[in-house]
Amino acid sequence: MKCCVRLSNCFSTAALLALIGTSAQGQHFADIQLGSIQVKLDLFASDLAGDFNGEFQVSPTDLVPFGDGSGRLAVATLGGVTRVIDGSGNLLNTALLTKAQSGTQVPDNGEWGQTSIAFHPDFGNVGAAGYGKFYTINTENPSLTPTDFGNDFNHQDIVKEWTLADHTANTWGAAGDTSRELLRVGQPGQPHNVVDLAFGPDKTLYISSGDGGAAISGATNPATIFGNILRIDPLGNNSTNGNYGIPSDNPYANGETVTVFDDSNPGGFTVDPLDEVFAYGFRSPFRMNFDSATGDLYVGDVGQSDIEEINRVVAGGNYGWNSKEGSFKSGQNLGASRVEPDTVANNGWSSTQTLAEQFGFIDPLFEYDHDEGRSISGGFVYRGSAIPELQGMYVFADLGEAQPSARIFYGDPNATDSTDFFEIDIDGLGLGLPIRIISIGEDDDGELYLVAVGQDPRQGGGVDGQVLKIVAPDAPYGLQYDPSTGHVLIDTNGDNLTSYLLNGTGFLEENHQQVLAGVIDSQDFEIAEADPLGGGSGILDLGAILPQYMSEAEFLAFLTKATYTSDLGGGLGDFDLVYIGIPSDLDSDGDVDDADFGLAFAAFTGPGNGPSSNPAADLDGDGDVDDADFGLAFAAFTGPGGATNVPEPTGLALLAVGAGLIFRRYIP
Repeated sequence: MKCCVRLSNCFSTAALLALIGTSAQGQHFADIQLGSIQVKLDLFASDLAGDFNGEFQVSPTDLVPFGDGSGRLAVATLGGVTRVIDGSGNLLNTALLTKAQSGTQVPDNGEWGQTSIAFHPDFGNVGAAGYGKFYTINTENPSLTPTDFGNDFNHQDIVKEWTLADHTANTWGAAGDTSRELLRVGQPGQPHNVVDLAFGPDKTLYISSGDGGAAISGATNPATIFGNILRIDPLGNNSTNGNYGIPSDNPYANGETVTVFDDSNPGGFTVDPLDEVFAYGFRSPFRMNFDSATGDLYVGDVGQSDIEEINRVVAGGNYGWNSKEGSFKSGQNLGASRVEPDTVANNGWSSTQTLAEQFGFIDPLFEYDHDEGRSISGGFVYRGSAIPELQGMYVFADLGEAQPSARIFYGDPNATDSTDFFEIDIDGLGLGLPIRIISIGEDDDGELYLVAVGQDPRQGGGVDGQVLKIVAPDAPYGLQYDPSTGHVLIDTNGDNLTSYLLNGTGFLEENHQQVLAGVIDSQDFEIAEADPLGGGSGILDLGAILPQYMSEAEFLAFLTKATYTSDLGGGLGDFDLVYIGIPSDLDSDGDVDDADFGLAFAAFTGPGNGPSSNPAADLDGDGDVDDADFGLAFAAFTGPGGATNVPEPTGLALLAVGAGLIFRRYIP
């Protein structure tokens, strides 16, 4: 079988971490839109950067399950320390591998180190050839140790196999534990290294290898180790060095050739790709993972000039670097760091075809430009159960370089438009997005995690190395008034959620039921206060009653998560909260007197100068506290111990005034 690839002259920026892109050229796509799927980020593990038992972790880099049913997770760190999170979610104080054991050497600029870990699918199967085995990528400074591929002008990347005699152990190094090298790659430059490992459904090991960075001249050539995804049998021995096997169904394992074209060889020349090559044409393939349901392989490829991309990888596929960047013609020969559309007019090799058509380049599944992010990280097709809306969606991330924070996205892997994906909405009740997302991990149940740091490893690392779990957002609290009893019911567990429109009157009268969000059932509790304010008002002061039944955190969550689908008056929008009680009674003592006016004067802004420091004093809901509000307050004046003169509808009165009022009632 013959394939073809076009070569072009290559230049790169200064050495960067394998997961980093370069400067932006311009906007090529519409802005990425916020999607309808919301998730919450919970802190799962921390202290994964900085010192650990006298060894510098630098930054977490990868998270994978042991895969033996124990629920354990392994976290690789750039410094070479591998940590363990047990099945109960506890980060252990001992290391699976220490830095000394892994032999990892990391430069001061953090460009390379231990970047990946993977457990053999038979790790927990006693008696199987893969029992107790796991694999890492570690780095060393140039040495006299011979390499299997490449020249080690800068450093060496080593794929190692580790065996635990007892797979239930959480530390390596006991009697019977062993290790060996599978392969060693000499890297001529700092970035775009051998960076990721993943086992396929057939138990073969896939290895991603970047193009070597600035020190490599010419396009990705499958006859070299650079710019490829490799596929090996770690338990075999028919490789050149005898340390691993070459699967017989690899696309170039049986004499297949590739025809290469470049400016000096317009007729092309034939090369014999490495037997290990599964697919080629990548710049910096960062984070590849298999869909556990379909077996499809996805990888992120970090761009140079302006395009970040996600690719679905197929055997023998040519993904176009460095002639293509994403779906665009690469900027390598354009005299500037930029890209241009892959059109017939822009293809100097053909007057009838685009580059992709002529050379069979495979365009990306998803792509975005450097206006949106600078360094993509491949992720997973979500197969967990905690977030049903996310089921079957491919979740991926951007490191966050040159952005206020990292970003996470989702898209349908069956999409035909490379821009048909969305940014995930982050629930404000959880943690915010981290400064940097280094990787996405998956556990045995298909739930996803963000491997995150508060500082770029190239800037020293050691800051807030964390794992954040992606979970379902907190369900909204439901609020319902039962006119038959005069009671207010709260749906605290968010089950059987539904929504109903407000009645549009601005007030809830005795003959109307009101559901803001949620359905009340036997699992929820009932608040029943016939006359909580005294004086025969019949008004239920929600701010005074709820704290008796909720913790402060639960109450603040109620305030934040309650969803209002109609304007309650005063032009307020969907994100305004409700006050249930007496307008003008700012100190909640059951009357409107001088003390309330003192609070109102303190909140005075004048017309159009809002918002006020005390939104409760904005009685007409126009965004400020002025004479109009004082007029309403005077009309309601009772003096100490009196009942308010403001007529209220019987039952409950709701006045939408914003968060400040209820916060004032609950938090001194």
